[in-house]
Amino acid sequence: MRCIATLLALLTVSACATTSAVDTSSGPPGSACIKGSIPNLAAFYGAGTQASIQIREIDGSPVKPEGWRSHCFSPGKHQIGFLADSANQYEGFRVADYVDLDFAASGKYVLRGNFEGINLVLHVLDVSTSTETVTQELKFKVSSNVNAPPVMIPVPITVHH
Repeated sequence: MRCIATLLALLTVSACATTSAVDTSSGPPGSACIKGSIPNLAAFYGAGTQASIQIREIDGSPVKPEGWRSHCFSPGKHQIGFLADSANQYEGFRVADYVDLDFAASGKYVLRGNFEGINLVLHVLDVSTSTETVTQELKFKVSSNVNAPPVMIPVPITVHH
């Protein structure tokens, strides 16, 4: 019974929209920081088109821990490697790509995306103030996930003697 209550509590919390709070504790004062985003459960598993965005690399170096946590670095131009995927109608498809961004000193940024047609529309949000501002909107073509299970198609075979 305790497990069920814990699971329900986790689902309730997860159903809330993802927060745009960026943790700046991993960098020195003046650092720019960025994080990915996790859509709420209804948007991720339901009919929504929101993508789960994970930061995987900064300037060609893998980040640890990879995923949705904040990563801080010196201000200026940086290449961010990200992974976007979804569990809804885009299940089995993902985008793994790079985006070149210019970061302001003490800037706080979030990558958020939506799948639209055959594209991921990636929004770079500046969340340094109480008002989220879209600084860039970029499109990336969705590709097939090589780890998706194969689709079995029965083919009738006729044997002639």
